Amino acid sequence: MPPIELPLLFRIITGFLLVMQTLSRLWMTRNKPLSENSRFSHRSREQFFIRLTGGAMMLAYLYAILPDSSSLDFMLPGLLRWTGAALMLGGNILFILAYLHLGKLWSPELEIQPGHRLVIRGIYRFIRHPMYTGFLIFGLGLILLSANLFGCVYLPAVTAMIITRLPSEEQLLTEEFGEEYLDYKSKTSALIPGIF
Repeated sequence: MPPIELPLLFRIITGFLLVMQTLSRLWMTRNKPLSENSRFSHRSREQFFIRLTGGAMMLAYLYAILPDSSSLDFMLPGLLRWTGAALMLGGNILFILAYLHLGKLWSPELEIQPGHRLVIRGIYRFIRHPMYTGFLIFGLGLILLSANLFGCVYLPAVTAMIITRLPSEEQLLTEEFGEEYLDYKSKTSALIPGIF
């Protein structure tokens, strides 16, 4: 049996990591009905970004599934593409770890649940929004691994979502937890340890 050619191998790995991300999201949202505690002040805006990032993910799947999308490829060295695979995997792992620390407190919506407490352990000791960081790392990895325009859409889409949503989330947490959150905020970065 001849060895798998690198372009096909990159597509297979991309597909596997996309499925891993999708299954993680489905696992997290299982039995999670829409909340009555939602604090989305702009629900239509939030729905737009959810659809936008979902559509961007579907385009990435096209790269992995279509037999030939090479007309949309751009050249990257093999080392960068393997780095992209590591980043996609790392972003997925960070996303899952963040969820495991939140447990039942996690919600796809911006909300404070009954009995909500501030989570500052695990990865949350270093960054306040590790799921968003995981999305960004995953998106950068997707660009590098796919080296294809289909893989380039997710990162800008998820970045726009984060830029739009992060201030509202920070405000909600400040309103709910007051000085406790402000103290936590003064000791951590929002997305990248030591930077932002």
